[in-house]
Amino acid sequence: MSLYYATLNSSVTVTESPSGGLSLLSMSGTGWNCNTQPTCTRSDGLAAGGMYQTITATLSVAGDATSPQVNTAILTSPGLLTATVYDTTIITGANCNVTQDQTVSVSDVQYMIGEALGQNPPTNDMNFDGVVDAADVQIVINALLNGICIV
Repeated sequence: MSLYYATLNSSVTVTESPSGGLSLLSMSGTGWNCNTQPTCTRSDGLAAGGMYQTITATLSVAGDATSPQVNTAILTSPGLLTATVYDTTIITGANCNVTQDQTVSVSDVQYMIGEALGQNPPTNDMNFDGVVDAADVQIVINALLNGICIV
C-alpha cells in the first residue's frame, strides 16, 4: 500500500481475516511485528510516496472449502486511515487421483510425469494453464505428501 499525498507518523496495523474455508498459518514481513496473529504492526514513519515492505500470509484451504474463498486484509492507522484489500481464490475441482485407483499414490505421480513428457495423453492440466508440465506434476506430488489436492 502506498500513501502518495501524506507523511505517516503513527503506527500501522494489518489484520488478516480469511473466510471460513481458509485458515491462517503464518504472517511475516521485513520490518513488521507479526507475533500476535492475525495482526502485524509497525510504528516507523512513512514518507509521502513511500511503501512498506510486503507482508506474506500463508493460509491453508479446507478440504471441503467452497469456491470462491476470500481472504481479507485490513490496514489501519489510528485517526488517519482504514483500507481493506480482498484476495479471491478459486477452489477448483481438480482431482489428483489421475489413475482413478481410490487414493493419490506414486502411480499418479508417475502417470503425470508421463503426461508432462508426452508419453501419455495430456488430459490432466491440474492448474488449468493450457499445458501439462512440471507444475502439474508438482501438484500431484504435493497431494501425495499432504493428503489434499490444492491447485
